[in-house]
Amino acid sequence: MKTSNQVLVVERDCAVREALVGALALESYRVVSAATIHQALQVLSSTPISLVILDLSPTNETGWSVSRWLSESKPDVPVIAIASQTYDTAPTLPAGVKVWFEKPFDIALLVQTSQTLLAKSEESQHDRIAATTRALKNIQEDKGVTSDAPKVKEVLRSI
Repeated sequence: MKTSNQVLVVERDCAVREALVGALALESYRVVSAATIHQALQVLSSTPISLVILDLSPTNETGWSVSRWLSESKPDVPVIAIASQTYDTAPTLPAGVKVWFEKPFDIALLVQTSQTLLAKSEESQHDRIAATTRALKNIQEDKGVTSDAPKVKEVLRSI
């Protein structure tokens, strides 16, 4: 469900930031925005975020640092990079970035891409939960363990 997804838009250009926030809100996403990397890090440390749209430019080292931090700290959160230059100087995208959009970009395509990434992310999360549940059932069946067992409770808390 879209309303359960919270999107963080990190963009220093106010007009671009407001356009993205408006377009995502029209699709029923909850959107938080940040004009600076400092604001973005505050949001990321205090709010559950499902997707990050991050302004990355070759001269914005802090944006690149946030991308790396996200890939290490929140690897399940997809990142869409938006930048004033194309990204064709390396064979792979920066750490954590799933998609790269060059400015000016088609906002409808960016919203559609956001929807696709969020759907895949939710699917992956459901798959992990289902796999964990199956593993727990197998453990219970193989070992005769009840759901009161501390090990089972510990695994359940981790999901």
